[in-house]
Amino acid sequence: MYILGKCIFTWLSRQCSEVETKEEYNQSFYNLKAFLTNWRTCRDLSQACCQAVVELQENLRSKESKLGNHFRLFLRNCMDAMTTSPVESCNHSVKHGSFAVHSNMNLDMTCAKILDGANMRIQRRRNLAEVEMAKFNHASRGITKDVLITKGQRLVDQEHDNRLKYCCVQLNAESFIVWNFEKENLGETNQGWPWTELPRFHRVRKLVLHSHLGKHFIKCSCGFRERVGIPCRHMLCVLDGAVEISMMDVRLWEAFHKHYREKSILVRLLQYIIFTFIGNH
Repeated sequence: MYILGKCIFTWLSRQCSEVETKEEYNQSFYNLKAFLTNWRTCRDLSQACCQAVVELQENLRSKESKLGNHFRLFLRNCMDAMTTSPVESCNHSVKHGSFAVHSNMNLDMTCAKILDGANMRIQRRRNLAEVEMAKFNHASRGITKDVLITKGQRLVDQEHDNRLKYCCVQLNAESFIVWNFEKENLGETNQGWPWTELPRFHRVRKLVLHSHLGKHFIKCSCGFRERVGIPCRHMLCVLDGAVEISMMDVRLWEAFHKHYREKSILVRLLQYIIFTFIGNH
């Protein structure tokens, strides 16, 4: 029963973190529904339990626009976000910790706690940025290791190494396709049922080159560059591993974290709204 539960949890998690198109989402949904009606699954979990999971999946599907990974595929700088809802993404920061707020607080205390929590998070980011500036990255041999934060360089190295697993074909002067149909990073493939029931999708990435004002740009259908801010493994496969600092989003530069993060315009707007519109009532 534990293995089945873990498998179903993984299945639902991948709908929220890995599927890349509406078609993949629907296929995963219907496959799980069929899996839950399978005699073997019903025997091991019971009919009532399987029906409860079916209802859970239906409820999750009603929030597909907020939870489905395919809606975040090209959202800029969302990186590891698990929802498109700004309310849900702020729940943990607002409802937990020493600056948590709840419905029994008055407006003055609520605003003060929200502002103090925002200031605390800003200061924490600044302190982390100062630590990053003092670090030397000896674990990487990348040419950008001295100008990117540790997490950014780790992602660059990961994508740079993984590019070697892919095949690449140029279709014409402006487009390429990149693919890898081998089952990589799927440890469940050798574990037997029920892990073999998890859907896997073969994806062919399409890359397009274009120029503007004498500068050359490349765009990949995976959306990784938009979400994370670094070239994806498919781009690096086409570019034969060439990496430059200009390819990286400025948020991953050490200098940005040091000098600009604490001056975020969003934070200034939040402070202005709280003091001007809420603090006066």
